[in-house]
Amino acid sequence: MSKKRFLMVLILPLIWIAFILGHSLMPGYRSSQESQWVLQLFSHIFPFEITETFIRKSAHFTEFSILGGIFSFFLTKRYQKWWKALLCSLSAGLFVALCDETIQLFIDGRAGLIQDVWIDTAGVLCGALLILLFRLIRGKLKKSGNRPQK
Repeated sequence: MSKKRFLMVLILPLIWIAFILGHSLMPGYRSSQESQWVLQLFSHIFPFEITETFIRKSAHFTEFSILGGIFSFFLTKRYQKWWKALLCSLSAGLFVALCDETIQLFIDGRAGLIQDVWIDTAGVLCGALLILLFRLIRGKLKKSGNRPQK
């Protein structure tokens, strides 16, 4: 593995994990302010009512979908079997989700919730599967010689 690729494999997931855990370290009032800002933005875009809870749970799912995609992207190069990459992505994502919710137990105004671990894990699974599906389709196109037009 080249030095550049090794650094990407190491640094990109760590940056995203730091982003996730950085949000966990926010006190409850600050996190709520951030959610309220997003809620106000979405209320101007969508014609239906959206709750703060929906925004918060969607943020969990989205953050961890991206993490699952990052893990899967790099691990499919490492493992020849797609299910090994998926299993490793899920395991790593679950570990980050457990750390995320454990941190929130000790932050003022926050709560570590098992339901959030489930939402986070579902996000990891979704992100990892999307990358695996993309790679499968891309591989089939390469084999058939039908490359999409740019």
